[in-house]
Amino acid sequence: MLWKLLVRHMQHAWLLVIGVVVFQLAQSIASLLPNLNADIIDQGVVKGDIGFIWSTGLTMLGIALVQVGSAR
Repeated sequence: MLWKLLVRHMQHAWLLVIGVVVFQLAQSIASLLPNLNADIIDQGVVKGDIGFIWSTGLTMLGIALVQVGSAR
């Protein structure tokens, strides 16, 4: 009974529901990547690898942009 009611009222909004689920998943995955900060310190700063610091920093920036886009 409840399933029929849900299907009847959601038939025009399935794409929106899927979009919300995808964006929430992207935001959750992006927030689970705090080890990049530790990698910058352990592999970049300690070893003096400026290239690694830049590439990881740009990766973190990309993840942050995905997170902001997913939160909207």
